[in-house]
Amino acid sequence: MATKRCSPLRYPGGKGKMYNHIKNIIIKNNLLGCSYCEVFAGGAEVALRLLVEGIVSRIIINDLDFRIYSFWYSIFNFTDEFLDMIDKKEITLEERLIQKKINKTCDDKKILEVGFSTFYLNRVNRSGVISAGPISSKKNSEKYSLGCRYNKEELKGRIKKISQYRDKIEVSGKDANILLEELKERTDDLFLFIDPPYYTQGKKLYLNYFNEYDHIKLHDKINQIAFRNNIKYIVTYDDVDEINEIYSDYVPEKYYLTYTLEKKTKGKEVLFYSANLRIQDIFV
Repeated sequence: MATKRCSPLRYPGGKGKMYNHIKNIIIKNNLLGCSYCEVFAGGAEVALRLLVEGIVSRIIINDLDFRIYSFWYSIFNFTDEFLDMIDKKEITLEERLIQKKINKTCDDKKILEVGFSTFYLNRVNRSGVISAGPISSKKNSEKYSLGCRYNKEELKGRIKKISQYRDKIEVSGKDANILLEELKERTDDLFLFIDPPYYTQGKKLYLNYFNEYDHIKLHDKINQIAFRNNIKYIVTYDDVDEINEIYSDYVPEKYYLTYTLEKKTKGKEVLFYSANLRIQDIFV
């Protein structure tokens, strides 16, 4: 029986629909029980499902964005306090404004408050985008109320479930290049999923977006550690000419994912694999 959705976050460009593909790659490459790292975790849906279903033994959830990092840190280190905040905070436009103000704070002394505000805005804003407007500005919208994506009991259930695995989860808030350099020696049991901000839409969707130099720098770091170490990884991107040029030393694989950014659209994306992965007849 398939595991229900694990992540409490809605995430633009989330890769939950790639779960079966990544799971099959892990199995076919004899990596069952490995450690799995999402370098740009965001909603971390794939990582959490792999852990809950026993496909991997440990996961690393990394995100440089302090707000996203604060959310993940909070639900695993202040679980009861976080659940209590879900119960007590009302789903109103007034409360949303309070949480929006809190979310502008990047203070590690207020990590629980920042983490909760990130969660709150993610659930009540359009498409889960922290900087977007509310799902509805009407208090009594019949179809899309402010709280239509904020089922308190369901979301509390997800947090309670994944918090049981806290001893197998490492939360990190590092720059991707620094993290990759630190992980370069962990080659035998580590699988990397590298999903950087989109090239064309990144500025609209993410607080920490990349410019062209950042994309080139990441490519060079990946190649550097792959050349020196037996690193296994997948890189995913939006399928645009600029990215295909940067990763021209890879054989790309194209695929489509459906996104809901105000309206449903199909986005064409591209995968780049490390040379040491067996991928033939795996895509599903």
